[in-house]
Amino acid sequence: MPALIAIAPLLVVFLLLVLLKWPARWTMPVGFVLTCLIAAFYWKVEPCWMLAATVKGVVISAELLYIVFGALLLLFVLKHSGAVTAIRNGFRNVSPSCCRWSRPEWRSSMASSAH
Repeated sequence: MPALIAIAPLLVVFLLLVLLKWPARWTMPVGFVLTCLIAAFYWKVEPCWMLAATVKGVVISAELLYIVFGALLLLFVLKHSGAVTAIRNGFRNVSPSCCRWSRPEWRSSMASSAH
């Protein structure tokens, strides 16, 4: 029973997002409120602990967004400077013999010759 109660917010979010096709801006607050209610009334978590967990979640989300936006910025800088095209052309000019080790037939022939 505790496992079903613990997974209930995930199931509700899945139901609302996937099956009912609610937008995330409405679904996520519902999941958050349900999680807080379950934590407060079933698990008897103190409000200060829930607040601390919420703040920690916001900080972790901000760190992840910082990484994603940095990667997107780098991608667009590389794309608009022409570096992506240069990298693509560099890979096209790699000799096929350099990449033989990555082909499955080469690996299987090496494995059979080792016996």
